[in-house]
Amino acid sequence: MNLLLRLGLLISWCGVLRDAPTQAHAAPTAPVPLPGWRIELIAEAPRVQHPSVVCAAPDGRFFVAEDPMDIKAPPDSRQGRILTFFPDGRVTVFATNLHAVFGMQYLEGHLYVLHNPRFTRFRDVHGEGREPFDLIESTLPNPWALDWNDHVPANFRLGLDGRFYVAVGDKGLYQCRGRDGSVVNLKGGGILRMRPDGTELEIFSTGVRNILDMGRDAEDELFTYDNTDEHQWMGRLTHMIDGGFYGYPHDFIPQRPYTLWMMHDFGAGAATGVEVALEDGWPFEFRGHLFQADFGKRQVTRVALERHGATFRVARHQDLFQEIPEDFRPVGIAFSSDGRSLFICDWQHRDVKAQATVGRLWRLVRESPEPAAPRPDWWRPLAMGETRTVPTLELITALTHPSHAVRLTAQRSLSRQGASAADALKSVVLDRNFSPQARIHALWALDTIEHGRVLRSHWTELLHETNAVVARQMARQLGNRRMSEAVPLLSSALVQGRADVSVRFQAATALGRIGSTEAIPFLVESLADGDLFLRHAAFRALQRIGTLHPESWKTIARGFSDAREKVREGVAFAMREVYQAELAKVLLDLASTRVSAPARIESVRLLATLSHQPAPWKGEWWAYHPAKAPTPRKTERWSETPAILEALRKYLDDEEPAIRELAATGLGDARDEASAAELSRLAQSDPEPRVRTAAVAGLLELSSAGTARWITGLLGSTALQESEWLQLIGGVTRQPRAEYREALEAMLDRPAHTDAVRVASTRALGSLGLASSTGTLIRAIQHPREEVRLAAIEALAKAGGSNAIPVLKERFRSGNDRERLAAVNALGQLAHPLAIPPLLEAWAMTEWKTPARLALARFSDIRALPAHLEALASADPALREKVRKSMQPLRASLLQELAPKAGMLSGPVMAELKTIFAGDAAALAHPFFASTPATPGPEEFTKAALAEGGDLLAGQRLFFDESGVACVRCHALAGVGGTAGPDLTLAGSQFSKAQLIESLLDPSRAVREGYQQVIVETRDGEEIAGALKADTGDGVTLVDASGRTHTIPRVNIVNRRTSEKSLMPDGLHAGLGLEEFRDLVAFVASRQTDPRLLRTRESAGTGGMAWLKESSLDGWKNVSGAWSRRDGLLIGEGNGAVLESVKPFAGEEILVEWRLPQPPAWVERQDGLDIRRHLDAGAASLGLGGSGGLRLQLESAPGGSGGLEGLTPPERNADRPLGDWNLTRLLRNGERWTVEVNGDPVVREAAGPSVWRGSAVRLEVRRGGVQIRNVWVR
Repeated sequence: MNLLLRLGLLISWCGVLRDAPTQAHAAPTAPVPLPGWRIELIAEAPRVQHPSVVCAAPDGRFFVAEDPMDIKAPPDSRQGRILTFFPDGRVTVFATNLHAVFGMQYLEGHLYVLHNPRFTRFRDVHGEGREPFDLIESTLPNPWALDWNDHVPANFRLGLDGRFYVAVGDKGLYQCRGRDGSVVNLKGGGILRMRPDGTELEIFSTGVRNILDMGRDAEDELFTYDNTDEHQWMGRLTHMIDGGFYGYPHDFIPQRPYTLWMMHDFGAGAATGVEVALEDGWPFEFRGHLFQADFGKRQVTRVALERHGATFRVARHQDLFQEIPEDFRPVGIAFSSDGRSLFICDWQHRDVKAQATVGRLWRLVRESPEPAAPRPDWWRPLAMGETRTVPTLELITALTHPSHAVRLTAQRSLSRQGASAADALKSVVLDRNFSPQARIHALWALDTIEHGRVLRSHWTELLHETNAVVARQMARQLGNRRMSEAVPLLSSALVQGRADVSVRFQAATALGRIGSTEAIPFLVESLADGDLFLRHAAFRALQRIGTLHPESWKTIARGFSDAREKVREGVAFAMREVYQAELAKVLLDLASTRVSAPARIESVRLLATLSHQPAPWKGEWWAYHPAKAPTPRKTERWSETPAILEALRKYLDDEEPAIRELAATGLGDARDEASAAELSRLAQSDPEPRVRTAAVAGLLELSSAGTARWITGLLGSTALQESEWLQLIGGVTRQPRAEYREALEAMLDRPAHTDAVRVASTRALGSLGLASSTGTLIRAIQHPREEVRLAAIEALAKAGGSNAIPVLKERFRSGNDRERLAAVNALGQLAHPLAIPPLLEAWAMTEWKTPARLALARFSDIRALPAHLEALASADPALREKVRKSMQPLRASLLQELAPKAGMLSGPVMAELKTIFAGDAAALAHPFFASTPATPGPEEFTKAALAEGGDLLAGQRLFFDESGVACVRCHALAGVGGTAGPDLTLAGSQFSKAQLIESLLDPSRAVREGYQQVIVETRDGEEIAGALKADTGDGVTLVDASGRTHTIPRVNIVNRRTSEKSLMPDGLHAGLGLEEFRDLVAFVASRQTDPRLLRTRESAGTGGMAWLKESSLDGWKNVSGAWSRRDGLLIGEGNGAVLESVKPFAGEEILVEWRLPQPPAWVERQDGLDIRRHLDAGAASLGLGGSGGLRLQLESAPGGSGGLEGLTPPERNADRPLGDWNLTRLLRNGERWTVEVNGDPVVREAAGPSVWRGSAVRLEVRRGGVQIRNVWVR
């Protein structure tokens, strides 16, 4: 045990850790809050270290948990502790020897602590934790999987119903057992509900990712904030409901109709704390608002929500901080007990391991706080768990208090009074003169008194309350207590038109919890509703009823005969993933009888998904990015598997084409080898193309060697259509077998095949990797169609064999440009020594130098040295790394070849050569290295990049240039780019310039979680390195440095290890000049908003009038029909899309806010005698005066936008990077025109036509598409 740890434990035993200053003080490195707010530093390291979560006690104290395990200590160690901060400045140690704490709440004299795998209750004795009692001994077996305590069960909130609601990250819960023996399993993220005594554990909702916290409003509505690094990197604010399924990881992109959706996407970030302002000490206009912390964005955001049908939507949101230091990293947040302060735990450190002593605790307060209502004298003692006798009338009165904490304490105290308080509470519930909040607190106080049955005679009245707040809670309470007597009343409340949709939603949820079959007809009818959340509640309720009463599936299945497609679909959703013999029998009976065709089709569709169950889950985590891996195949047979498979085989002969199609698909998914012959027959003879397609796909799913003969037979058939051939050959290419060779070769000579089939067959033949196919492929190179020749060249590289080299050499010399490029690439892939001479020949030619240099990088051969030396000067770090590896085996003879070039090579090349000889002191002492030119070191690059300035457009070109540093190969920006590395859409808001520079200069110094390099060795001797994206029972999925995805079956893995090296190659800066490096850093640092999500509009200046309506095209003529209004934007798509204003323009200036949303792509343009490459994202224009009038260019031209077509080009390029929003201003002064782009004049007083007044404004897409956020006129 080290000295500091021993000292810390000794002090904790003594009780008081150290004195705190009596007043918090401002810090110079604090984030700058909005006007009217002040942020105060309460404590910082070493006084408080690595704070993860904070909560307040009613007496003004607050507790802060420390988590060194996720910065500098072993992740599975018990070095966590909790500190108690007293109002008088003292700080004591409340508890030690804890796992990483991410959940903590105070309730009536006890501190509840979730430190996975344990959930522990401590008695609070003057700021020290005593009598620890484990409510749950194991939430999951390995919360520190992949060396981080993240994605785990975390913070929790107490509801009106007296239960804890626990945010669970997607490491889930496994064999999680409560004190009453209740056991829950949750694969993935969601919410756990339980009583504070550790009983009645149940899963509340599922299908989210890494939620660390949740906000609970005054009605117990729950809101979570998580981020999905995969698929656009969304920051999802979500309304979490009882029974809700949100789709992560495999059912959320694209959104499925059986999943719920987020309220708002805040873009790339790292979601942490969530809290709702419920106390009257907080400013009135902010009460009820949600506050969410984001570790990645270094921000806390206030979000105002409003009801929208059965759910909510974001009305507005506002970031709380303006100027943010680079080391501000908010984690847990919580309000003080008086509601006047928001505590913020700040890690003061990135999400990387380091021996760092860091951490701060902040407090955000109002400069001029508003007065709060006095709290009753008895409130604090009762809230602290002390015994007090308080008159019932005083407690009843307190139910009207503006403080939620006071109301909740009164509610719980009234509950403890029992029957003696029942009449008074009943009076409050029924009295509409009381506030809705007072009435629902009274309702929940009655919940613990004979389950609220005292209200039974008033259920109808309360469920049909005009005040929906009370009606919602009445329905919820009846469902929680599973009041079967209330089923008729709840069913009546569910009928459309009888109640607010949010009440109907609660009624549907309650009926599901009660589980009575009497509710089935009403729930089935609700499946036709258009509200997503109500419909979800209805089919989830049907699923609960069917699962509880399997005999009721027959009744539920009658919904398949409904004429409304939404009802039939909803019934099918109720049956998803339900493995009950009774349900299978109902579906088999329906599919085999002469009921309506839709009912039979839905039954077979479901049966096809139920033939096998998912493999048993054993609590393992699927890693950081499971959505990038295929959905795991269902492999487990169950009692009804034989009957379902037999039925599906029979349905292959059904008279209904849709059923034959579904049966073929289901048998393929089940990998039913017994159906191979029938699938082959169907693929060749069925009259319906979609059935043949499904049969081919099903046959390809079968994996045994015996199945190969049926596929071989199909390859020799003449009965398939082109699309079916392509599908079949594509499957053969993905699963190549040597026995397919003869059939594929025969296809190349069959004249009936189309060119597309012949091309696919040629590629498939190459995928077999058989040198015996070389002769056939060489003949194919002479084919008259170019695409076939190109495919044959590509296939020759895969087939191998030295006899291909002369053919490829000849094709390089005599073919067209595409063939010559393909031949160079093929010679490189062959990696045969005989390929070097023709590749050097290509390298000597200017136009083929780049691809030949890349091809030669594969060769460890001294003959390739000239090309290798040139490659070492490339800006492409991946190419340089590949060449260094190729030159390593040549070190023995390399110096002799290099000696004549002493003093002739550049500094960057010499630096690369020194790297190759690193560790060889004798070689580095050779005279060759004596005259190494000076090159800028990391210090010079850092200084250059930290300097002001930087050309953002030049930096964007560097980012997207795949022949250079090629950042886009591994990193995505606004949905464009690779996924091997972190998404950089918001890199500038997540990291400071200094941190970005460090990542570029030393990428392995701090590797972000989820992007560590994993190296897998396979049984065939291959070594695959990449970022681990998914880890399932079937295998692992890696994404390598080139962005390629590798899914490796577990049975093929011999060894797996984690590397300390980043996937990002070292020395990225070595191929750049200082200015280029500065431009690249400046561009990445400028990525602070996601242009796809930005909806707020910039000011148009004084006197501007907006010409766009909020959600329509009113006032405009959609001439081409290709313009639309979506998400608050005006969107034009397709070349020639024209939109004209209805009213003429009669002002002095026009302002237009626009962006080009197309992914940037490289194009070549003639510039005098030269052909130059530039990034292009499309073009549009704003015109006045018809065909001969003025045209303002809104385009991605090399010289920038803002030019006046036919009059004058822009003086300079003032555009923001492609994809960002630009603000362009067109001004008239007599017959002169001025254009400003983003505030910078680019055209000054240019003479132009007299087309100003009386002209319509004409927007036109010239190339690609354009988005307009607003058009202002003055």
